[in-house]
Amino acid sequence: MPQITLEYTSNVQNASDWDILVEQVHKIISKIVGTEIDNCKSRLLEQTRYFIGDGSGKMAFVHLHVAILEGRSEVLKQELGNMLLNLLQTTLLPENTQHELQLTVEIRDIIRRDYFKYPKVK
Repeated sequence: MPQITLEYTSNVQNASDWDILVEQVHKIISKIVGTEIDNCKSRLLEQTRYFIGDGSGKMAFVHLHVAILEGRSEVLKQELGNMLLNLLQTTLLPENTQHELQLTVEIRDIIRRDYFKYPKVK
């Protein structure tokens, strides 16, 4: 059920493997949200055309969007957002000193009545 999008600019330097990062994201979400890891679905979107600030090219960004079924407390969502942001910081900041790197995490609710899945969501 968690729908995850990791969007990043093409100038992000990442010596680590993106798949390893996403696997860690799935583990954190599974633990905090209380869902089976097999329900986590991620897509990685590298942005080759982007414009940040004044367009000088000195900046980069990584945005992690996580959508989960509604009903989780605000405290849980705050914990999840903070843990994921910490993961991005520890994984990406050491390797990205050439650009100003902005890291963001967004947690959103999926409205249960508007979410359709096969096999059905329990």
